[in-house]
Parts: sequence; structure tokens; C-alpha cells
Amino acid sequence: MPNICENVIEIQGTLKNVEKLLDTCKTVGHEGRFDNNERIEVYDLTLGREMPNEFDTIATGSNTINGVKVEKWEYVHKETGQAFTNGLEAMQNEDLVAVAVTEERLEKLKEKFGFDNWYDWAYANWGTKWVTSVAIDNVTIDTWTEEETEMAQVSFVVDSAWSPPFVLLEFLANEYDLDIHDRWWEEGGEAGWIHIVDQVVEEE
Repeated sequence: MPNICENVIEIQGTLKNVEKLLDTCKTVGHEGRFDNNERIEVYDLTLGREMPNEFDTIATGSNTINGVKVEKWEYVHKETGQAFTNGLEAMQNEDLVAVAVTEERLEKLKEKFGFDNWYDWAYANWGTKWVTSVAIDNVTIDTWTEEETEMAQVSFVVDSAWSPPFVLLEFLANEYDLDIHDRWWEEGGEAGWIHIVDQVVEEE
């Protein structure tokens, strides 16, 4: 289990740009780290820089398949060969069997995305391996007018693994022309602020 990093995030900008980001990140899912199978409307920041679905079936780490150690594998149906989304459900499905991902396929993924697995892609593009979603009802939205321009600020709390999602936040700030502040605390004792204002990143 990773150390959990709590992120208190504020996003500021024109109302138009804030709404554009929220519309992109709006989905149906669960809030927080634990899925209780209750589906609600949430905001998922990672949808602003969505992981390629080609990584959905690939597991990473260390596994031994037919006596051979492998670092990347999939769970496929014993009869059809169909690969299933990686996760606990696939691991426990007796109709599925683990098979190593071929080197040819891994090379194709590298050529297309720069990485051959979800873990490395996530750290390069988000700065962490996951970010939790937040229920829409738990997001605070304030609006005001500034020099005849409608402005907005949204505030919420999400968790991430080991460290704040600083790469993702910088990308979203640049992509949607927003200022983003993240007051983060990692349960190992580290803490700090990330400020992204006018596309300039400052940490404290």
C-alpha cells in the first residue's frame, strides 16, 4: 500500500474555463479510494489527461508464468483469448489465465505512447499512479465578476499515491488557462504547497 497524499485543491480562472475543465472531468463513479459499488456523479481530474485505454489490461510488477518470471502480463479468457481489465476481479476469475505481454506489443506501445505500461505512463503524465475522484456534491464553487469578466473558483479534496499529482495539475493549468493551488500532506510526514499561477510553478 502506498502512503496516501491528501490534496486540498483550489482552481481559479474565468467561469468559462473552469466550467470547461469540470465538464471534461465529470463522470459517474465512486468517491475516494474504496469502491463500495455505489455509483454517483463525480469529478475525475485524470480525465483532463486521460490514460490510453490500451493500458487497461496490462498488469505490472513481478509474476511467474509457466516457470518464467515476467514483469508485464494480462489476464485472458482460457477459451476466447480475450484480455480483461486488470484488477482484483480479473485475478480471481477462474475462467482467466495470466499470459505475458509480447515484446512486439510492448515495443508498439512504446512507439505510440512513449511507455509500455500504465504505471510508468501515470507517473510521467500525472506525477503519481492514481488520483481519487470527488463527489460533485463535495465541490465548492464560488463565482464573481472581475472587470466585467465572470470568474470562478472550485475547491475540493482528493487523495493521490505517495506524492501530489503535480504533473497533472501543471498540465491542466496550461491546457485550460487556470491558476491551481494544491496544499498537500503525505502521511509519511512530508507536506507543502504547489502554486501554478500564470503557467509558472512555485513550491513551498
